[in-house]
Amino acid sequence: MESDDASAVPGGLAVPEGSGVPEGEERQPALRGFVSVERYELPKQQPLSSTGPERAPAPPSPGFDEGAPALSLAVRTPSGEVVLRATAGAAQPEGRQVLDEHFVVNADAHHEQRWLDCADVLFGSRARAVGEATGWLRAISAGRAACRMAAVPLVKGGWAVLDTTQQQVTVLPVTTPRGQWLWPSCVLGWLTAGGSLQELMSAKPAYYGPDSPSAHLLAEQGG
Repeated sequence: MESDDASAVPGGLAVPEGSGVPEGEERQPALRGFVSVERYELPKQQPLSSTGPERAPAPPSPGFDEGAPALSLAVRTPSGEVVLRATAGAAQPEGRQVLDEHFVVNADAHHEQRWLDCADVLFGSRARAVGEATGWLRAISAGRAACRMAAVPLVKGGWAVLDTTQQQVTVLPVTTPRGQWLWPSCVLGWLTAGGSLQELMSAKPAYYGPDSPSAHLLAEQGG
């Protein structure tokens, strides 16, 4: 889904052109588009959640676009690791088995009501203090029936997440790479699979990219 003033980026997302940024300020990723999420498990003898980077074989993914941005969230369970992988772009027919597909919008960059009102996930790209983040999450999701989750990074690390079904804001200490907008989609995938936000307190991100056929755990500082 794109507007006339947008140019395509990998994964079927859109970025508006000509968005100037005042000198000294960082440009925010003006992203919107579909994201698909897979869920799979790694046995206990091949853990991802250790001090990284540690490599593990990537699971088979028919239909996976190796050129599309992707991020995985590894969650420790009694039987091993559950991994939620979010990939930019809608799921392809007869492609990989997808747990969830949703529309995401960077609410810091897109202020048009048509995009905000149809988003399943609203995320902020500007880091905020906890108090400001809590107010922003409640305000940006208020009155938007389509919104299933809202999330924003925190200035001291971690993310604040609002599960709109519970109307409760949870602070998660997960550190992600700077500007990693796919992380909220991993979280929504976990909730869709029946998990809770509290179970993500020790989760860690793992990165999949076109130059990495296998997964590696990112260091906790996001490097």
